[in-house]
Amino acid sequence: MPGSWWRAKAFAVLFALHAAIVSINYCAVTVSRKHNNGRKSATEHRRRLSPFDRDPKTVEQASRPQSFVSHDGPLLVDKVRCTPSRRNLPDGWCFDDEQMPRYFGVRGLESDGTLAYHTHAGYNRCLANKNILFIGDSRVRYQYMHLASYLKSGGTFMRCSDTSPVSDEECYLIHEKMYSHRLGSDGWKEWYQNTTEMLNEEGLQTSICDCDRPLDSFPSFTHENRFTTTRTPYGDINLIYLQSYQDLIRIHRGFPPFGGGPGFTESPCVPGYCESLDDAYVGNLTSTLDTLIPLLGVTHAFVNLGWEHLYPFPSQSELSCDLLDVQTRHPGVTINLISHPPQRKRRNTKPPAYDSLKCGVDVLDRTSPTYKVPKRWYWDENHVLGVLNREYNQLLVNKVCPDMMLLPDVVSRRALSLFDPKTVQPRQVERNDILNAPTEQEFPYPLTCNRNDLREFLFSKNLENVLGEKSFRLSLVYHVGDEYAQKIAVKKSGGKPWEATAMNLIHQRCQEDTSPKTSIVFYFHNKGCSRWKADWRDNTKESFTYGRFASLDTRLLLGDSTVCGPNFRQGNNKTIPNHYSGNFWAARCEHVQNLKPLTSRKYTAGELWIGTYAGKQAKLTLHSKKLYRELILPSEYTGSAMDDQPAVTRLEFVHITKTGGTSIEYAAAQHGVAWGHCKFSRARGCAVLTSSGDEAKVTNLWKCSLRTKIWHCPPSMLRTQSSSNRGNFYEGSRTFAVVRNPYERIISEYYWANRNQLNIEGAEDLSSGPYRLNRWVQKHLGMVKKQGVCFAGHCIPTHVFTHDSNGVQVIDHLLDFNNLEEDFRDLMATYNLNIELGPREMVTSGTKLGVGSLTAETIALINQWAALDFQYFGYDMIQL
Repeated sequence: MPGSWWRAKAFAVLFALHAAIVSINYCAVTVSRKHNNGRKSATEHRRRLSPFDRDPKTVEQASRPQSFVSHDGPLLVDKVRCTPSRRNLPDGWCFDDEQMPRYFGVRGLESDGTLAYHTHAGYNRCLANKNILFIGDSRVRYQYMHLASYLKSGGTFMRCSDTSPVSDEECYLIHEKMYSHRLGSDGWKEWYQNTTEMLNEEGLQTSICDCDRPLDSFPSFTHENRFTTTRTPYGDINLIYLQSYQDLIRIHRGFPPFGGGPGFTESPCVPGYCESLDDAYVGNLTSTLDTLIPLLGVTHAFVNLGWEHLYPFPSQSELSCDLLDVQTRHPGVTINLISHPPQRKRRNTKPPAYDSLKCGVDVLDRTSPTYKVPKRWYWDENHVLGVLNREYNQLLVNKVCPDMMLLPDVVSRRALSLFDPKTVQPRQVERNDILNAPTEQEFPYPLTCNRNDLREFLFSKNLENVLGEKSFRLSLVYHVGDEYAQKIAVKKSGGKPWEATAMNLIHQRCQEDTSPKTSIVFYFHNKGCSRWKADWRDNTKESFTYGRFASLDTRLLLGDSTVCGPNFRQGNNKTIPNHYSGNFWAARCEHVQNLKPLTSRKYTAGELWIGTYAGKQAKLTLHSKKLYRELILPSEYTGSAMDDQPAVTRLEFVHITKTGGTSIEYAAAQHGVAWGHCKFSRARGCAVLTSSGDEAKVTNLWKCSLRTKIWHCPPSMLRTQSSSNRGNFYEGSRTFAVVRNPYERIISEYYWANRNQLNIEGAEDLSSGPYRLNRWVQKHLGMVKKQGVCFAGHCIPTHVFTHDSNGVQVIDHLLDFNNLEEDFRDLMATYNLNIELGPREMVTSGTKLGVGSLTAETIALINQWAALDFQYFGYDMIQL
């Protein structure tokens, strides 16, 4: 690096390791070693009469201690910062970093405000080589389905309409009426078949369903027994569900344990059409446990008698003694009474104390976590959605593998003192020496050597859990620096947003700087514990981190730019400033001096902070990667220009309903540009286009995972017709959309619907009063809860179009509906497009109703529907 500018005044290299300039990465690590001696070959597996009988070697493997360290494997238990919110959540619940509700219950949070939880790998490791039996009603069934789905998902919990206005397809597994308001006999057949297929693995039948539901003899002769196998690196997980509504279990011939099993044979009947088979077994709960525990090789059971109104708490208390007797007859098997979630209308009723059962059987308590939860977490009076089933299954894994959660509670001052740089003599060692380090020895590891006099060291120390096993690694990156660099101290994070500590230290440093034009700060975000990967050291050494940093400084010191970074995003000039969505940026201190300290607690505030003062922005390559999940590799920056992004050949419009989109599309069509609707149709305002239609043929290769028109589909919901993989319809182009106040937008939806669909009640007199408006909004937002859209594919929340599930903006330019003409004119000038916005398509007669016509109940529904719209776009939410 040229010495002439490198030595230009005090220059700081500032790192934000997830939460602070230098933070302590103390992700809990409890990773198992791989053992193959307990695994059977596929050929040998197929010879087994039942897939659920237990092999002694398998049992031995499964019962070994599980909280020991192997640093080359996945993380089994992780921690997430979690913040209680008495206003929005009941006691015992908190919001994690992604604003997802989590349950900590009586065990509480860690002293540092974090919550330990099992990762997907932790689920696999815990449940591998176990046969887990569920017996109960539909609420037990849905917890079973949720667990089976998560095990096969690769690590993603389904998001349903309890936490998002749009439900994942997997939510169909726990909500049989997701695509139908009422299920008849044929509807149940379809649901049995579809859900069985959804739980199969590619090319293998790993899920079978002994299912039929004769409506004329429900529930006495109803069967729903499921058998699902999930293959993991640690061994197979077998989940069994047996239906019991009235303390009665029926199993047809041909199903385990009376024949067949997942992965080895075809199902003896098509799910939903099994009524012609003879019963191989009929019995009540206790006799079923005695009979099937040995036949199925059950290791753990979670059971209840059936419908809660038939078997209230006193019946469960009596059952506790029967279950203890069964467990005594089957030593080595753990049996849990699984309690009922309360009905939606009774969720605010204080739950019974399950420690007062007549006999001390283990209980998987689903009642207490559901106390006073929001109404929207149910999809009907009896059944809960994804967020509750997720927490029920976390409790289940805690029951099955309690030792996996035995991790050090907090990092003590004494532990930190072990890493005092004054007492540690840095020396180079091989990485393997670190991984195999004795418990009481420090090993500084050189992360990089950008210059001979600029060094980074990793100080690592193995700690022990309460069992005396190595299960925790405390790591600290310490900047040694050179004579011109300011030393960096360890700073404790101050909470949300996670980058606030780093940002404010940068701000303080620059405020004190006497030569702000020649002092550069460099901010780097390594994704921290939430995106922890084993190769994070290598990622921090990639050339874009230090090589690009050198280029950034050259540009900032020799040019007129004041800030520079990758993945520049255009703001909306109002609530969202221009910003960089990459994981690093550099700025002159003179730029930082114009910023205010970061005080907002919004989780996006850290990313947006550097752009709250415009300055003179320079840009690196725009990249479409999900930057919050993986870093950009050096090869992907090869050849990229250090000036503004390469010229974009195409600007595309993302049409959000009732934001003036039709006027934009018709205006573009007048100038030969096909946007939105006009890509697919030459009707009406699009007819002026004279293109051959080749582009329309290409767009017809796409489909939307929501029931809406393709031009109204959020980018993240677009899929190719030939594959289930999501593609990028807008690849190679920049995108823009219009955002609008949610209250005004939903009222506009009401008028549009009544104008265009004459069969909707109230079409004959739109201005007849607010009653019809409120009734319509409440009805159609209810539809959005169930299926993600209302009539004609409308009413999708705006943020579903503009942001991904991590809150990252995916649309390049956002225009404000209330300032549309000016914003649109400026955008067209930026792209040298001579398109002028004509009159908007509007309903003008009879539109006398406005926000003041909305009732409190309707406003509450809109606030819930558009919660993230208010947050992302800065509109004022009406507080009730």
